[in-house]
Amino acid sequence: MSTTLRFAPVLLAGMAAFSSCSNKKDDPTPIVVNESTAPVVNQQNLYPTPSVKLGFSVQVLPSSVASARIEGLSAAIVTVKQNGKEYTTTTDQTGVATFAGLTEGEVNVFVKKDGFLSVNKITSISYNGSMTLSGTSGNSTGSSSVTVNNEQYSASQFPVVLPKLGSKLEAIVRADVDGNGTGSIALLASGDVQLVLNDKTFEPNVFPAKVSNGTLVIENLPEGVAFKLQTINVFATNPSFGTTPSFKTNLNFDGTNRTTLGVGNTLQLGIVDLD
Repeated sequence: MSTTLRFAPVLLAGMAAFSSCSNKKDDPTPIVVNESTAPVVNQQNLYPTPSVKLGFSVQVLPSSVASARIEGLSAAIVTVKQNGKEYTTTTDQTGVATFAGLTEGEVNVFVKKDGFLSVNKITSISYNGSMTLSGTSGNSTGSSSVTVNNEQYSASQFPVVLPKLGSKLEAIVRADVDGNGTGSIALLASGDVQLVLNDKTFEPNVFPAKVSNGTLVIENLPEGVAFKLQTINVFATNPSFGTTPSFKTNLNFDGTNRTTLGVGNTLQLGIVDLD
């Protein structure tokens, strides 16, 4: 019995050690890290989707019929509208106004400067080039990275010509005041006339004037823009005799082959008939 009592503590100690080792399987925080929980490098994130920055500029030129060399118009105010947003700046010494933050699509451009007609035009900007990624290619690990330039730049320029003001038109206006065709043709005593530019993108587009004692004078007109003359209720009263002529909508040019003006010059139409 003494022998059995001497080895009993050793046996119990061994069983306790075996029990302690087997209980580690139930430990919620195991010592050995499961490799499946380690972060995985997403190769797609290394090469993000390419993007494009669109540069847009407006080149403003003054009209000039006297010089073959046309330089940019500085200090012109340029306003660009797109997607409900408005951007305004002035042209530099070369006549260029530059804008950023625009996207592909339609753009409204408004340009103005003292001494010139304003222009209100619509254009569109887009990117037609190919998307390319430049930089170092290869694999990425946890200790190294790959630098990729995924941003492209595309620039476009929109030219705008501002017609200079300062030309003059003079005309002698006659009318068939009796409505008899070959009857009484005389100088028109009075009447309302307007000069209308053919290009509707210019502002102002209409220049009103009056005929007085057969003479029509309109000053400070733009150069180089085709136009037409229109009468406004010229025959407001009955003529002296005959049938009242119908209201005229257009004056007829007589003795001229020009419909544009030059700054500092006077366009004399001679006799303009209302027939």
